Amino acid sequence: MLGLSEDSEIYHKYCVLYQAFSQAEDAEGKIATFLRCATRRKTVLDIGCGNGKYAGELAPSTLKYFGIDSSYSQLQLAQLHTRPLSNVEFAQCQAEQLCLPSRSLDVAVAMWSIGSICGEERRRQALVEAERVVREKGSIYLIENAETGRFQAIRGEHYKYKARAYNEWLKKQGYAPVATLSTRFKFSSLREAKIIFDFLWGDEVATQVTSASIPHDVLIFGKGGAL
Repeated sequence: MLGLSEDSEIYHKYCVLYQAFSQAEDAEGKIATFLRCATRRKTVLDIGCGNGKYAGELAPSTLKYFGIDSSYSQLQLAQLHTRPLSNVEFAQCQAEQLCLPSRSLDVAVAMWSIGSICGEERRRQALVEAERVVREKGSIYLIENAETGRFQAIRGEHYKYKARAYNEWLKKQGYAPVATLSTRFKFSSLREAKIIFDFLWGDEVATQVTSASIPHDVLIFGKGGAL
């Protein structure tokens, strides 16, 4: 399956390719810088933690870092990525059925993971679960694609429309944009960028990739008492 939905082959079967994609994203570290301030000395849940890229960047300054993901192969990479850290714990479960007690965490973060869930009702339930496990004065941050920028232009009008519709849906769920970041993907080479975009979205999209460095506009949505 093409794309980055929860059932996509690149996320489960070809997880090394996905790791190259995720390591290339936010080459300027702006997302981690924002979230580091929001999670410092907090107990944190990373919903859809993937290969542990952000766990490795954020966990050293947190009290405790929990990562959950539906993909066993991604969690194996996450454990390798964070092996030196003693305050990190991972579990395999679905975002809409979190294996954590209610009101047990200070912050929940989700990097593009809620929107990858298939079905609006399941996405809504994932948000309900995030709100259940976060303490009354805690916060939830969702990292999502803006509809603007070169990354979306490469993928085409369909993905611009999807981003716009999804972000409007998040607002209706009570999430407000708290930051807009202009960052970029930085692949090791133009060839690598084209291979990954071809695998994810097909040859027609890959032909639009003309540089190993691709500007990427990101929105951060937030909800909670500590915003």
